Amino acid sequence: MIATSTDCLSLDELNRLVEGQLTDAQFDSASKHVDQCEHCQSKLSSNSRLPNSAATFQPPDDSILAESACQFAVARLMSADISQSFRIPIEQIGPYEILGQLGQGGMGMVCLARHNRLKRQCAIKLLPPHRVTEAGWLDRFDREMTTIAALEHPGIVRATDAGTDSGWHYLVMEYLDGMDVGKIAHRLGKLPVADACEITRQAAEALSHVHGSELIHRDIKPSNLMLTRDGTVKLLDLGLVLAGDDPLATDDRLTTVGHLMGTLPAMSPEQLLDSRRVQPASDIYSLGATLYRLISGNWPHANEGGLAARVLAITSESKRSTPPPLRSLAPSVEPELESLVHQMMHRQPEQRPSGTEVADRMTTMCHDANLKALLKRALSTPSSERASTPSLLATIDPPSNDLSRRDLGWFAPLGWFAAAALLATAVIQIKMNDGSVIVTSDGKDTQVEIVESDSVNAANADSTTTSPIPSEKIYLGENLDHWMGVFRREQEIERIGQAMRAVELLSRDTSRRAEAARITLEMANQYGSRIIDETPDGGNDSFGGHSHPNHRFMGYLTQTYPNYFPTPGLDALGETLVDGNQQAVTAAILLLNNYLSGVYVSTVYPERQDAAEEFLRSNGRTPSGRAQIETLLQQLGVASKTLEPLASQATAKDPYHSSPAGDAMHSQQLAWGTAVRLIEEAGPRIEPPAWIAEYVQTQVEKAVTLYRERPIDQETGTTLWTYTEQTGFYGGIGGGFGGSPQVVTTPDTPDWLLPNELFHAAVEMQREGRLMMPIEFAVETIAHPRFNWYPSDDQSVQDVVDALQASDQDAPTRIAFHLDRFLQEIDAKYQQTNNADYASTLTYLRTRLEKGFEDIYVTHVEDPTQAFDRLARLVNMMFQAPSFANSTHTDQAIWSRMQIALEKRFQNDKQADNAAE
Repeated sequence: MIATSTDCLSLDELNRLVEGQLTDAQFDSASKHVDQCEHCQSKLSSNSRLPNSAATFQPPDDSILAESACQFAVARLMSADISQSFRIPIEQIGPYEILGQLGQGGMGMVCLARHNRLKRQCAIKLLPPHRVTEAGWLDRFDREMTTIAALEHPGIVRATDAGTDSGWHYLVMEYLDGMDVGKIAHRLGKLPVADACEITRQAAEALSHVHGSELIHRDIKPSNLMLTRDGTVKLLDLGLVLAGDDPLATDDRLTTVGHLMGTLPAMSPEQLLDSRRVQPASDIYSLGATLYRLISGNWPHANEGGLAARVLAITSESKRSTPPPLRSLAPSVEPELESLVHQMMHRQPEQRPSGTEVADRMTTMCHDANLKALLKRALSTPSSERASTPSLLATIDPPSNDLSRRDLGWFAPLGWFAAAALLATAVIQIKMNDGSVIVTSDGKDTQVEIVESDSVNAANADSTTTSPIPSEKIYLGENLDHWMGVFRREQEIERIGQAMRAVELLSRDTSRRAEAARITLEMANQYGSRIIDETPDGGNDSFGGHSHPNHRFMGYLTQTYPNYFPTPGLDALGETLVDGNQQAVTAAILLLNNYLSGVYVSTVYPERQDAAEEFLRSNGRTPSGRAQIETLLQQLGVASKTLEPLASQATAKDPYHSSPAGDAMHSQQLAWGTAVRLIEEAGPRIEPPAWIAEYVQTQVEKAVTLYRERPIDQETGTTLWTYTEQTGFYGGIGGGFGGSPQVVTTPDTPDWLLPNELFHAAVEMQREGRLMMPIEFAVETIAHPRFNWYPSDDQSVQDVVDALQASDQDAPTRIAFHLDRFLQEIDAKYQQTNNADYASTLTYLRTRLEKGFEDIYVTHVEDPTQAFDRLARLVNMMFQAPSFANSTHTDQAIWSRMQIALEKRFQNDKQADNAAE
């Protein structure tokens, strides 16, 4: 006879509980009692019969393993018969194909699925047939189905279908691509205040909708908030109940395995004291505790003194019940935010703000939030700080032969197991006496496989023969050779992407790592591109539907290949630069440039950039390291020549409107820029290969030839500017996509205009006497509004002017002429069209003016009086232009200084003329 929920358990009953020797009914009753009984918890902690028992395990505060019911459940799972199957029991339900398991709990399992005809991925929650016959389960499942279906809000996971098939009840929900906020906090620690506030603001808006439907969530915590790749926060685990309802009264099992109806550190005092007193304000308390946790890195009530002490701290009115002020843990928090968090966690529910009020008050606290970047940073950060590159194979040793498999002596290592299970990609093997439980996951697909050991199979044939369990690592049930074979036979991009992840994971710390890097890059010969779909698993183009397969391939490649850097990634990449076709070369150049720049999934990570720079500096100090870098430089030169035939066909517009020729032109330039950066980072002992200077010489010669063939305005004898480059369609009179083209007020980019980096290199080579640019070409380039000017590390505007002036003393006057010619051009366009947006193009010159052209213009312009009048008119126009409506006073400073300087020069010239007379 087991103790009831109100009677304390005997020592023997406690031992039977943790050893998994109770029946289902006894286990449910006993675990519920221990969850609430400080006396039984203290006996469990002091139980000498189990020196390595769950009582000694100290999981992280955030871990679900911190809940005793979950610890007992895991203990039972670990001690279960190895012959039990964990495979997904069905392959098809209704019109949905089951692709894999996403998670499992007391209510059944959640699977990744795909609609047979629509080919759209979704998540399906399955209630097994045996649950249907048990009291309360079907009612609760139906409650969840109808509740989610009735809630339409962007912050709530959306239900799309439901039904019954072959005894299985199922609920179809949208598939969310992202990461729950609990995992994000686990990986990143304290979150930026603005990001934490934006997460909370969106969650508060969703909760406001929930509460408006007279429902209560009951379990708000970081892991029940999902951050998707588009920056949206979604509420998860919507086992919602009506206000005033008490689901615990219908089925005691809802408090034990599978559903605790709340998570202790985030629960409000009234929810802990009496679940029937839960109300919308209880969710607000939990949301405030969640925000406290995200900002400070700690729950409001620390896990000190055990479960009972924490419960008392939350529910009592002692000094311990007041958590440390948020600003004491996070000094950057503003007083207004600290006050709001305090109100959200007020002990009296009626004193807490509503979800709508929380969302409104937090609006001003989220201006600097960037949830997309936060998610990308979390996805690229290892989940355990103890190992930046965790082992792929976690082995939990089996108990000694003289102990029963049900002994919990090997439960203590579960802390490592829990940490490994949080990895976005993991391969975990739990060895047992008669086989292994193998868990594999890539963050999307999860598989649990039972493998009998050779010793068990051999024992069936010969009881005297044993052999060890194979140690080969597998991913989703397959080994490295299998996944490498996928590359050779697979055409579906998603499958190729999965193989990329598998090969990278399984080759870690093996002799086949270089082979894995090479075979990954080989696929770029077929699918390489300059364009990247950063969400390849569900990437869509602007008008719906999947993006181009090559773009999705590049998404997978840029997410996976950086893990091979620097070794053997650079060696394999160098081989591709030499042996690959134009597509592979394009991909390899992009990967190398991203590595040097610290770019991962479109975000720059300074730590990645620092690591790359340190690697190059270190190699630059040794002969062998310098040889490796110089070889890579030569390989980049070969790649540049591979791209030359196609790149030579590109026009000025091609790089901005992706075309094969434009992509080749862009990649060729990127190869040159990457080579220059390699030399800069590796140090002065690296000998630049001849092709780097030859490339500059060739590009300047091409540009000068095109410049001499440019169209000339017959009236002025100057370069003819055109305005035909349309960039998109806007509403206009027709509205939507049916509107008119936007009026282009900026001159087209001429095909002779050099990129900034090449122009700087050409000026430096001219200074050294290795190249000569025609002065008219050089000054018109640097003064053209479409020239994308920014100073290089070694050259300022004045340095460039000095270099040009060395070959022509009139260089400053020529520059002032072309600047004034631009002002005349836009003034004339305004007079013709009365379109003030023409004047806004003055901003194209701002940087150059501030860095030195301001003085050149006001000093050398031919007629300062006309220049003053024209500039005053244009500046007045500019601040009337719709495109410049949000200008600040700072934006006007440069123009005011120029007008004052021109007026002063005009007065000085006038005085000089009077004196001469």
